[in-house]
Amino acid sequence: MFRAIQDPTFRIPTLTGLALLGAFLVTLPASAQSGGDLRFVLANDFLASNEKDDDLYTAALELEFPWKGFQIAFGENIYTDRESDLRFDETFLTLRRNLRSFGPWYSSIGVGVVHVGEGLLGESAQNAIHRLIGDNERNIPYVESDRYHPTFELRIHRPLWLGLSISANAWAEAYHAFDFQGHATSGVAVDWPVRDWVALQAGLGARASWVEFEPLESRIDDFGPTWKLGFLLWDKISLSWDYNNFGTRSQHFNVAYHISSKEPDDGRGRLR
Repeated sequence: MFRAIQDPTFRIPTLTGLALLGAFLVTLPASAQSGGDLRFVLANDFLASNEKDDDLYTAALELEFPWKGFQIAFGENIYTDRESDLRFDETFLTLRRNLRSFGPWYSSIGVGVVHVGEGLLGESAQNAIHRLIGDNERNIPYVESDRYHPTFELRIHRPLWLGLSISANAWAEAYHAFDFQGHATSGVAVDWPVRDWVALQAGLGARASWVEFEPLESRIDDFGPTWKLGFLLWDKISLSWDYNNFGTRSQHFNVAYHISSKEPDDGRGRLR
């Protein structure tokens, strides 16, 4: 089960392949409309009504920023499973680059790495929040894993015309962390400005998932619907509720601050 990068016979070809993908990524022509995004996102399930309250993918954070024509994403997903008495953190770093647009279609490609095990925040951050809100601390042992998995992703989206002041985007994403898990998602996101300072955002889609990490196999659905509902304030702050973002049939509340690029936003506002 725990081979991945710990297995010497797997490590060299995997890292070599990742290096080649990175080199290929550098040579790709960037979209002429890409301006780079600065975005910070925080997700938590403490306000949601889930079947497994404050469990499974319970919290996440991500910071995105532009760098020399690339988009850098760094963050961490916190996972706990009280029934199985285990926890782990997914600490990830992704390097993205926009591709040339094809007609109305925009796309980006990304490579990176995710560490599965004890992360940078994880248990200490979760228990600090629990102390703040007066909840019990979660003292759950970490899974016996300290592994790095190369990642690859492809995103595409295109604007849709709905008339009036309503804008929409059709989008799709494929993501795979080798020897860990992956997913393919797609849907439609709608943005409706109701005032100069506030816009209603909504999305509906579907997610297909595959898992190669035993502790997750019984927790993530092979296929299921997704949705998102929220508000964008002053074109910078978004507050949203989403469902099944991680494939666990859970709801999360998201707070994000972002400065958008010139490229049309696909409206997802989601974490990996």
